[in-house]
Amino acid sequence: GSRRSLLPWMVLLLMSLCGVTRAQVEFPAGGVGLDPPPGMALSRQFAGFEDRANAASILIAELPAEAYARIKAGFTDRALAQKGIVVAERREWPLEGAQAFLVRGSQTMQSRRFDKWMLVAGTSTTTALITVQVPEDVDDYSAASIETALRSVQFRQAGDLAEQIASLPFKLKDMAGFRAVRIIANSSLLLTEGPKDVVQFAEQPLVVVASGLAEPPAIGDAEYSTEAPNR
Repeated sequence: GSRRSLLPWMVLLLMSLCGVTRAQVEFPAGGVGLDPPPGMALSRQFAGFEDRANAASILIAELPAEAYARIKAGFTDRALAQKGIVVAERREWPLEGAQAFLVRGSQTMQSRRFDKWMLVAGTSTTTALITVQVPEDVDDYSAASIETALRSVQFRQAGDLAEQIASLPFKLKDMAGFRAVRIIANSSLLLTEGPKDVVQFAEQPLVVVASGLAEPPAIGDAEYSTEAPNR
């Protein structure tokens, strides 16, 4: 009798816990989200999360599925060092429904040293590039808390490109023969003229239209290239 009376409460508890877990995963824009560490909130300036007081941030960039192999090939220690990123370790990263790897290191920007995590995750439809940076002299974020957040990464079906374009902080009336490829960091639009969505070197013209109202945090540009960063 006591076991039967406890069973409904146990089921409700499990359902409640599962609901909390799902609710904690936030999607800044598009189809990639995660549960940020305590202290970070959704950014109003870029696709991701930030703690402006401590200059800490998580920036989420979504790329085509075919970008995964190029990024993985290009994220060598040497290539990243050319961008000022000193790699401390790299390892495969467990994510349900995705292949992923993590690169951890540091980077000095504007005379300040940042701890840095770069997670690259790929599904059959999307490549997610998630960069976390925390000033080395800030104690609010442990490596464990950052990695817990990165383990919570989830993918969902994003709205179609027209819906994403409509949500941009600007309107583009004339594309002058170019076509829209994707949204970058929730504030910029990538256009191209040609058949390819992932462009290497000068295969076809590219235009990026961005909002001047807000800027993302200072980051190395290697991890946001649409090609391998070894050029």
